[in-house]
Amino acid sequence: MKKENNLEIKINKFSYINDKESLIKDLEVRFSDGDIVWLRGKVGCGKTTLLKIFAGIIPNFEAGFFEGKILFNGKRISEENYKDITFCFQYSDSQLLFDTVERQFYKEKEEIETFANLKGFQQYLKKSVMDLSRGERKYITLLSTISKKRKLYIFDEPLDLLDNEKKGDILKEIKNLSKDSIVLISSHDKDISKIANKELKFDPKRGWILDSSRILREVQEVKIYEKIPFKQSKKEVFISNEIEFKYKGNLNGVRIPPLNIKENEIIGVVGQNGTGKTTLLKVISNKNSLYRKEVLQNNIQSFAFLSQSVNRQLFCNTVYEELFLGIKRISEEEKNYGDYLLEILELRGLEDLHPIFLSGGQKQKLVFASLLMNKPDLILLDEIFTNLDEKSINSIIFLLKEYREKNNLSIILADREKKYLSGICDRIISMPLK
Repeated sequence: MKKENNLEIKINKFSYINDKESLIKDLEVRFSDGDIVWLRGKVGCGKTTLLKIFAGIIPNFEAGFFEGKILFNGKRISEENYKDITFCFQYSDSQLLFDTVERQFYKEKEEIETFANLKGFQQYLKKSVMDLSRGERKYITLLSTISKKRKLYIFDEPLDLLDNEKKGDILKEIKNLSKDSIVLISSHDKDISKIANKELKFDPKRGWILDSSRILREVQEVKIYEKIPFKQSKKEVFISNEIEFKYKGNLNGVRIPPLNIKENEIIGVVGQNGTGKTTLLKVISNKNSLYRKEVLQNNIQSFAFLSQSVNRQLFCNTVYEELFLGIKRISEEEKNYGDYLLEILELRGLEDLHPIFLSGGQKQKLVFASLLMNKPDLILLDEIFTNLDEKSINSIIFLLKEYREKNNLSIILADREKKYLSGICDRIISMPLK
Protein backbone atom coordinates (compact mmCIF):
# COMPACT_ATOMS: atom_id res chain seq x y z
CA MET A 1 0.00 0.00 0.00
CA LYS A 2 1.32 3.41 -1.03
CA LYS A 3 2.32 5.68 1.84
CA GLU A 4 0.48 9.02 1.86
CA ASN A 5 2.52 12.21 1.49
CA ASN A 6 2.30 14.78 4.26
CA LEU A 7 3.47 18.38 4.54
CA GLU A 8 3.57 19.74 8.11
CA ILE A 9 4.05 23.49 8.51
CA LYS A 10 4.72 25.45 11.66
CA ILE A 11 5.91 29.03 11.24
CA ASN A 12 6.39 30.96 14.45
CA LYS A 13 7.66 33.98 12.57
CA PHE A 14 9.51 34.97 9.43
CA SER A 15 10.95 38.26 8.24
CA TYR A 16 13.38 39.39 5.58
CA ILE A 17 16.56 41.14 6.69
CA ASN A 18 15.15 44.64 6.05
CA ASP A 19 11.72 43.98 7.60
CA LYS A 20 10.82 45.86 10.75
CA GLU A 21 8.29 43.21 11.79
CA SER A 22 7.39 39.63 10.89
CA LEU A 23 5.86 39.17 7.45
CA ILE A 24 4.42 35.77 8.42
CA LYS A 25 3.76 34.48 11.93
CA ASP A 26 1.74 31.97 13.96
CA LEU A 27 0.84 29.63 11.11
CA GLU A 28 0.39 25.91 11.71
CA VAL A 29 -1.19 23.72 9.00
CA ARG A 30 -0.92 20.21 7.58
CA PHE A 31 -1.57 18.98 4.03
CA SER A 32 -1.68 15.52 2.47
CA ASP A 33 -2.29 13.75 -0.87
CA GLY A 34 -5.33 15.05 -2.72
CA ASP A 35 -5.02 18.55 -1.31
CA ILE A 36 -5.04 21.42 -3.79
CA VAL A 37 -4.42 24.45 -1.60
CA TRP A 38 -5.20 27.92 -2.96
CA LEU A 39 -3.17 30.75 -1.38
CA ARG A 40 -5.11 33.99 -1.64
CA GLY A 41 -4.49 37.54 -0.49
CA LYS A 42 -3.86 41.10 -1.56
CA VAL A 43 -0.76 42.18 -3.46
CA GLY A 44 2.29 42.14 -1.19
CA CYS A 45 0.84 40.01 1.63
CA GLY A 46 3.54 37.33 1.27
CA LYS A 47 2.06 34.58 -0.93
CA THR A 48 5.25 33.95 -2.91
CA THR A 49 7.31 34.11 0.29
CA LEU A 50 5.07 31.48 1.86
CA LEU A 51 5.48 29.17 -1.14
CA LYS A 52 9.26 29.55 -0.94
CA ILE A 53 9.19 28.59 2.73
CA PHE A 54 7.05 25.52 1.94
CA ALA A 55 9.54 24.51 -0.78
CA GLY A 56 12.61 25.00 1.41
CA ILE A 57 13.95 27.83 -0.77
CA ILE A 58 13.68 29.99 2.34
CA PRO A 59 15.82 29.85 4.45
CA ASN A 60 18.12 27.39 2.61
CA PHE A 61 18.75 29.54 -0.49
CA GLU A 62 17.23 32.95 0.29
CA ALA A 63 18.13 34.83 3.45
CA GLY A 64 15.69 35.68 6.18
CA PHE A 65 14.92 35.17 9.87
CA PHE A 66 12.88 31.98 10.18
CA GLU A 67 11.54 30.32 13.31
CA GLY A 68 9.57 27.13 12.95
CA LYS A 69 9.74 23.87 11.03
CA ILE A 70 8.65 22.52 7.65
CA LEU A 71 8.48 18.72 7.49
CA PHE A 72 7.80 16.81 4.29
CA ASN A 73 7.03 13.15 5.00
CA GLY A 74 8.52 13.57 8.45
CA LYS A 75 11.82 15.11 7.34
CA ARG A 76 13.04 18.69 7.14
CA ILE A 77 13.28 19.85 3.53
CA SER A 78 16.88 19.53 2.38
CA GLU A 79 18.98 17.98 -0.39
CA GLU A 80 17.63 14.60 0.69
CA ASN A 81 14.06 15.31 -0.45
CA TYR A 82 14.39 18.14 -3.02
CA LYS A 83 13.97 15.47 -5.71
CA ASP A 84 10.36 15.03 -4.54
CA ILE A 85 9.47 18.73 -4.92
CA THR A 86 9.04 20.98 -7.97
CA PHE A 87 8.36 24.73 -8.06
CA CYS A 88 6.99 26.61 -11.08
CA PHE A 89 7.81 30.28 -10.57
CA GLN A 90 5.63 33.22 -11.56
CA TYR A 91 8.14 34.52 -14.09
CA SER A 92 8.73 31.47 -16.23
CA ASP A 93 11.47 32.77 -18.56
CA SER A 94 14.17 31.98 -15.99
CA GLN A 95 13.11 28.32 -16.11
CA LEU A 96 13.47 27.99 -19.89
CA LEU A 97 17.09 26.92 -20.06
CA PHE A 98 17.42 25.62 -23.63
CA ASP A 99 16.87 26.94 -27.15
CA THR A 100 14.05 24.62 -28.28
CA VAL A 101 10.77 23.65 -26.64
CA GLU A 102 11.62 19.96 -26.93
CA ARG A 103 14.72 20.28 -24.75
CA GLN A 104 12.82 21.83 -21.82
CA PHE A 105 11.35 18.44 -20.86
CA TYR A 106 14.53 16.55 -19.87
CA LYS A 107 13.22 13.31 -21.41
CA GLU A 108 14.11 10.94 -24.24
CA LYS A 109 12.76 12.02 -27.64
CA GLU A 110 10.14 9.27 -27.90
CA GLU A 111 8.93 9.93 -24.36
CA ILE A 112 8.62 13.65 -25.06
CA GLU A 113 6.67 13.07 -28.28
CA THR A 114 4.33 10.65 -26.51
CA PHE A 115 3.70 13.20 -23.74
CA ALA A 116 3.19 16.01 -26.28
CA ASN A 117 0.68 13.98 -28.29
CA LEU A 118 -1.17 13.00 -25.12
CA LYS A 119 -1.39 16.60 -23.90
CA GLY A 120 -1.95 18.16 -27.33
CA PHE A 121 1.02 20.50 -27.67
CA GLN A 122 3.01 18.68 -30.37
CA GLN A 123 2.83 21.77 -32.60
CA TYR A 124 5.28 23.52 -30.23
CA LEU A 125 7.95 20.81 -29.93
CA LYS A 126 10.27 21.80 -32.76
CA LYS A 127 9.93 25.54 -32.20
CA SER A 128 12.57 27.80 -30.78
CA VAL A 129 11.63 29.25 -27.40
CA MET A 130 12.13 32.69 -28.96
CA ASP A 131 9.40 31.92 -31.51
CA LEU A 132 6.85 31.80 -28.70
CA SER A 133 4.89 34.61 -27.10
CA ARG A 134 5.35 35.13 -23.37
CA GLY A 135 2.03 33.37 -22.70
CA GLU A 136 3.10 30.39 -24.80
CA ARG A 137 6.41 30.24 -22.92
CA LYS A 138 4.50 30.19 -19.63
CA TYR A 139 2.38 27.33 -20.98
CA ILE A 140 5.44 25.27 -21.93
CA THR A 141 7.06 25.91 -18.54
CA LEU A 142 3.91 24.69 -16.79
CA LEU A 143 3.72 21.56 -18.94
CA SER A 144 7.40 20.83 -18.26
CA THR A 145 6.72 21.13 -14.50
CA ILE A 146 3.64 18.93 -14.75
CA SER A 147 5.55 16.26 -16.70
CA LYS A 148 7.86 15.65 -13.71
CA LYS A 149 6.81 12.92 -11.29
CA ARG A 150 6.90 14.63 -7.92
CA LYS A 151 5.18 14.34 -4.54
CA LEU A 152 4.83 18.09 -3.92
CA TYR A 153 3.98 20.57 -6.70
CA ILE A 154 4.14 24.31 -6.08
CA PHE A 155 2.80 26.87 -8.58
CA ASP A 156 3.12 30.66 -8.29
CA GLU A 157 0.48 32.42 -10.44
CA PRO A 158 0.20 29.53 -12.93
CA LEU A 159 -2.72 30.99 -14.91
CA ASP A 160 -1.33 34.46 -15.59
CA LEU A 161 -0.70 35.22 -19.29
CA LEU A 162 -2.66 32.13 -20.45
CA ASP A 163 -5.64 32.39 -22.78
CA ASN A 164 -8.85 30.57 -21.83
CA GLU A 165 -8.08 27.40 -23.77
CA LYS A 166 -4.62 26.95 -22.24
CA LYS A 167 -5.95 27.94 -18.83
CA GLY A 168 -8.51 25.12 -19.03
CA ASP A 169 -5.80 22.64 -20.05
CA ILE A 170 -3.57 23.57 -17.11
CA LEU A 171 -6.40 23.43 -14.56
CA LYS A 172 -7.23 19.91 -15.75
CA GLU A 173 -3.60 18.79 -15.53
CA ILE A 174 -3.11 20.24 -12.03
CA LYS A 175 -6.29 18.52 -10.87
CA ASN A 176 -4.90 15.18 -12.10
CA LEU A 177 -1.61 15.75 -10.26
CA SER A 178 -3.35 15.87 -6.90
CA LYS A 179 -4.43 12.21 -6.99
CA ASP A 180 -1.18 11.09 -5.40
CA SER A 181 0.58 14.34 -4.50
CA ILE A 182 0.12 17.68 -2.74
CA VAL A 183 -0.45 20.82 -4.82
CA LEU A 184 0.03 24.37 -3.53
CA ILE A 185 -1.06 27.31 -5.71
CA SER A 186 -0.72 31.05 -5.22
CA SER A 187 -3.01 32.98 -7.57
CA HIS A 188 -5.23 36.04 -8.00
CA ASP A 189 -7.14 34.16 -10.72
CA LYS A 190 -10.44 32.99 -9.31
CA ASP A 191 -10.65 30.07 -11.75
CA ILE A 192 -8.46 28.24 -9.23
CA SER A 193 -11.68 27.80 -7.21
CA LYS A 194 -12.72 25.20 -9.80
CA ILE A 195 -10.08 22.73 -8.62
CA ALA A 196 -8.97 23.76 -5.10
CA ASN A 197 -10.35 21.98 -2.03
CA LYS A 198 -8.62 24.13 0.59
CA GLU A 199 -8.03 27.84 0.86
CA LEU A 200 -5.19 29.48 2.78
CA LYS A 201 -6.23 33.11 2.82
CA PHE A 202 -4.54 36.20 4.21
CA ASP A 203 -6.65 38.37 6.48
CA PRO A 204 -5.07 41.78 7.32
CA LYS A 205 -6.22 41.52 10.95
CA ARG A 206 -5.89 37.79 11.65
CA GLY A 207 -3.04 36.71 9.37
CA TRP A 208 -3.12 33.47 7.39
CA ILE A 209 -6.26 31.35 7.88
CA LEU A 210 -6.91 27.85 6.51
CA ASP A 211 -10.49 27.22 5.39
CA SER A 212 -11.80 24.08 3.70
CA SER A 213 -15.42 25.21 3.46
CA ARG A 214 -14.94 28.70 2.00
CA ILE A 215 -13.67 27.27 -1.27
CA LEU A 216 -17.00 25.54 -1.87
CA ARG A 217 -18.88 28.81 -1.98
CA GLU A 218 -19.15 30.82 -5.17
CA VAL A 219 -16.19 33.13 -5.77
CA GLN A 220 -17.32 36.46 -7.19
CA GLU A 221 -15.59 37.98 -10.20
CA VAL A 222 -13.68 41.24 -9.91
CA LYS A 223 -15.99 44.23 -10.26
CA ILE A 224 -14.81 47.32 -12.08
CA TYR A 225 -16.06 50.20 -9.95
CA GLU A 226 -14.45 53.02 -11.90
CA LYS A 227 -15.60 54.07 -15.35
CA ILE A 228 -13.48 56.27 -17.59
CA PRO A 229 -15.78 58.87 -19.21
CA PHE A 230 -15.86 59.24 -22.98
CA LYS A 231 -13.47 61.99 -24.10
CA GLN A 232 -12.64 61.17 -27.68
CA SER A 233 -11.73 63.93 -30.13
CA LYS A 234 -11.53 63.86 -33.93
CA LYS A 235 -7.77 64.36 -33.91
CA GLU A 236 -5.97 61.28 -35.24
CA VAL A 237 -2.68 60.46 -33.53
CA PHE A 238 -1.77 57.19 -35.27
CA ILE A 239 -2.73 55.59 -38.60
CA SER A 240 -1.23 52.47 -40.19
CA ASN A 241 -2.01 49.93 -42.89
CA GLU A 242 -2.17 46.20 -42.20
CA ILE A 243 1.24 44.88 -41.22
CA GLU A 244 2.65 41.38 -41.60
CA PHE A 245 5.31 41.12 -38.92
CA LYS A 246 7.98 38.49 -38.34
CA TYR A 247 10.87 38.77 -35.89
CA LYS A 248 14.31 38.05 -37.27
CA GLY A 249 15.03 34.33 -37.22
CA ASN A 250 11.44 33.36 -36.38
CA LEU A 251 9.51 30.98 -38.61
CA ASN A 252 6.08 32.34 -37.73
CA GLY A 253 4.75 35.84 -38.12
CA VAL A 254 1.70 37.77 -36.95
CA ARG A 255 -0.80 39.93 -38.81
CA ILE A 256 -1.53 43.34 -37.34
CA PRO A 257 -4.81 44.82 -38.59
CA PRO A 258 -5.04 48.42 -39.89
CA LEU A 259 -5.01 50.94 -37.03
CA ASN A 260 -6.57 54.34 -36.54
CA ILE A 261 -6.11 55.78 -33.06
CA LYS A 262 -7.70 59.06 -32.03
CA GLU A 263 -6.66 61.39 -29.25
CA ASN A 264 -8.11 60.35 -25.86
CA GLU A 265 -9.43 57.08 -27.25
CA ILE A 266 -9.29 53.98 -25.05
CA ILE A 267 -8.68 50.82 -27.08
CA GLY A 268 -8.60 47.23 -25.89
CA VAL A 269 -6.51 44.65 -27.77
CA VAL A 270 -7.69 41.08 -27.20
CA GLY A 271 -6.38 37.79 -28.54
CA GLN A 272 -5.11 34.34 -27.69
CA ASN A 273 -1.48 33.66 -26.82
CA GLY A 274 0.80 34.25 -29.79
CA THR A 275 -1.56 36.36 -31.89
CA GLY A 276 0.65 39.47 -31.67
CA LYS A 277 -0.84 41.72 -28.99
CA THR A 278 2.55 42.75 -27.63
CA THR A 279 3.94 43.18 -31.14
CA LEU A 280 1.08 45.55 -31.96
CA LEU A 281 1.94 47.69 -28.93
CA LYS A 282 5.59 47.77 -30.00
CA VAL A 283 4.65 48.87 -33.52
CA ILE A 284 2.53 51.71 -32.11
CA SER A 285 5.37 52.80 -29.84
CA ASN A 286 7.71 52.72 -32.86
CA LYS A 287 10.02 50.24 -31.16
CA ASN A 288 9.78 48.07 -34.26
CA SER A 289 10.89 50.60 -36.88
CA LEU A 290 11.11 48.02 -39.67
CA TYR A 291 7.58 48.88 -40.85
CA ARG A 292 7.72 52.67 -40.94
CA LYS A 293 6.33 52.66 -44.50
CA GLU A 294 3.10 51.05 -43.27
CA VAL A 295 2.73 53.70 -40.55
CA LEU A 296 1.01 56.51 -42.43
CA GLN A 297 0.73 58.94 -39.53
CA ASN A 298 2.30 59.09 -36.07
CA ASN A 299 1.62 62.24 -34.07
CA ILE A 300 2.42 60.71 -30.70
CA GLN A 301 4.62 63.13 -28.78
CA SER A 302 5.31 61.06 -25.68
CA PHE A 303 4.32 57.55 -24.72
CA ALA A 304 4.69 55.17 -21.78
CA PHE A 305 4.93 51.39 -22.13
CA LEU A 306 4.29 48.93 -19.31
CA SER A 307 5.46 45.53 -20.53
CA GLN A 308 4.85 42.02 -19.23
CA SER A 309 8.56 41.85 -18.27
CA VAL A 310 8.17 44.32 -15.42
CA ASN A 311 11.50 43.31 -13.84
CA ARG A 312 13.26 44.76 -16.88
CA GLN A 313 11.67 48.15 -16.24
CA LEU A 314 13.15 48.59 -12.78
CA PHE A 315 16.50 50.40 -12.67
CA CYS A 316 16.92 52.23 -9.37
CA ASN A 317 18.05 51.37 -5.85
CA THR A 318 14.89 52.47 -4.05
CA VAL A 319 11.17 52.61 -4.71
CA TYR A 320 11.23 56.40 -4.37
CA GLU A 321 14.02 56.81 -6.93
CA GLU A 322 12.15 54.51 -9.32
CA LEU A 323 9.00 56.59 -8.98
CA PHE A 324 10.80 59.70 -10.29
CA LEU A 325 12.90 57.92 -12.91
CA GLY A 326 13.47 60.22 -15.90
CA ILE A 327 12.62 63.42 -14.01
CA LYS A 328 15.75 65.55 -13.57
CA ARG A 329 14.40 68.22 -11.25
CA ILE A 330 11.52 67.21 -9.00
CA SER A 331 9.16 70.09 -8.36
CA GLU A 332 7.04 70.37 -5.22
CA GLU A 333 3.96 69.60 -7.34
CA GLU A 334 5.58 66.44 -8.72
CA LYS A 335 6.69 65.35 -5.25
CA ASN A 336 3.13 65.72 -3.95
CA TYR A 337 1.70 63.81 -6.92
CA GLY A 338 4.28 61.03 -6.44
CA ASP A 339 3.34 60.69 -2.77
CA TYR A 340 -0.31 60.63 -3.80
CA LEU A 341 0.31 57.80 -6.29
CA LEU A 342 2.15 55.75 -3.67
CA GLU A 343 -0.78 56.23 -1.28
CA ILE A 344 -3.45 55.20 -3.79
CA LEU A 345 -1.44 52.17 -4.96
CA GLU A 346 -0.66 51.06 -1.37
CA LEU A 347 3.10 51.50 -1.75
CA ARG A 348 3.55 54.00 1.10
CA GLY A 349 6.08 52.86 3.65
CA LEU A 350 8.14 51.09 0.97
CA GLU A 351 9.92 54.20 -0.34
CA ASP A 352 13.39 53.20 0.89
CA LEU A 353 13.09 49.54 -0.14
CA HIS A 354 14.97 48.18 -3.16
CA PRO A 355 12.39 47.29 -5.87
CA ILE A 356 13.78 43.74 -6.05
CA PHE A 357 12.14 43.06 -2.67
CA LEU A 358 8.65 44.00 -3.88
CA SER A 359 6.08 41.40 -4.88
CA GLY A 360 5.25 40.97 -8.57
CA GLY A 361 2.05 43.00 -8.22
CA GLN A 362 3.81 45.77 -6.29
CA LYS A 363 6.44 46.02 -9.03
CA GLN A 364 3.70 46.43 -11.65
CA LYS A 365 2.06 49.20 -9.64
CA LEU A 366 5.39 50.97 -9.10
CA VAL A 367 6.26 50.96 -12.81
CA PHE A 368 2.75 52.17 -13.64
CA ALA A 369 3.13 55.07 -11.17
CA SER A 370 6.53 55.97 -12.63
CA LEU A 371 5.05 56.06 -16.14
CA LEU A 372 2.27 58.44 -15.05
CA MET A 373 4.85 60.71 -13.41
CA ASN A 374 6.42 61.29 -16.85
CA LYS A 375 3.13 62.74 -18.22
CA PRO A 376 2.60 60.67 -21.41
CA ASP A 377 -0.06 61.43 -24.02
CA LEU A 378 -0.24 57.71 -24.92
CA ILE A 379 0.04 54.87 -22.44
CA LEU A 380 0.45 51.25 -23.57
CA LEU A 381 -0.40 48.63 -20.94
CA ASP A 382 0.45 45.01 -21.70
CA GLU A 383 -1.47 42.63 -19.41
CA ILE A 384 -1.64 45.30 -16.69
CA PHE A 385 -4.32 43.45 -14.69
CA THR A 386 -2.33 40.22 -14.40
CA ASN A 387 -1.39 39.28 -10.81
CA LEU A 388 -3.39 42.13 -9.26
CA ASP A 389 -6.16 41.95 -6.67
CA GLU A 390 -9.50 43.68 -7.09
CA LYS A 391 -8.52 46.82 -5.17
CA SER A 392 -5.29 47.24 -7.16
CA ILE A 393 -7.12 46.87 -10.48
CA ASN A 394 -9.66 49.50 -9.54
CA SER A 395 -6.94 51.83 -8.21
CA ILE A 396 -5.15 51.74 -11.57
CA ILE A 397 -8.37 52.44 -13.47
CA PHE A 398 -9.17 55.29 -11.06
CA LEU A 399 -5.74 56.87 -11.63
CA LEU A 400 -6.09 56.59 -15.42
CA LYS A 401 -9.50 58.24 -15.20
CA GLU A 402 -8.22 61.02 -12.96
CA TYR A 403 -5.13 61.67 -15.11
CA ARG A 404 -7.19 61.86 -18.32
CA GLU A 405 -9.64 64.33 -16.80
CA LYS A 406 -6.76 66.85 -16.62
CA ASN A 407 -4.71 65.80 -19.67
CA ASN A 408 -5.06 64.39 -23.16
CA LEU A 409 -4.34 60.67 -22.93
CA SER A 410 -4.92 57.82 -25.35
CA ILE A 411 -4.86 54.40 -23.69
CA ILE A 412 -4.17 51.00 -25.29
CA LEU A 413 -4.71 47.94 -23.10
CA ALA A 414 -3.73 44.45 -24.27
CA ASP A 415 -5.23 41.43 -22.54
CA ARG A 416 -6.22 37.84 -23.27
CA GLU A 417 -9.83 38.41 -22.28
CA LYS A 418 -12.48 41.10 -22.56
CA LYS A 419 -13.39 40.57 -18.89
CA TYR A 420 -11.93 43.87 -17.65
CA LEU A 421 -11.62 45.72 -20.95
CA SER A 422 -15.27 45.72 -22.00
CA GLY A 423 -16.20 48.00 -19.08
CA ILE A 424 -13.57 50.68 -19.71
CA CYS A 425 -12.69 50.72 -23.45
CA ASP A 426 -14.30 52.77 -26.21
CA ARG A 427 -13.69 49.87 -28.61
CA ILE A 428 -11.90 46.53 -28.70
CA ILE A 429 -9.64 45.13 -31.42
CA SER A 430 -9.57 41.33 -31.71
CA MET A 431 -6.27 39.96 -32.95
CA PRO A 432 -6.67 37.25 -35.64
CA LEU A 433 -5.30 33.76 -35.13
CA LYS A 434 -2.19 32.75 -37.04
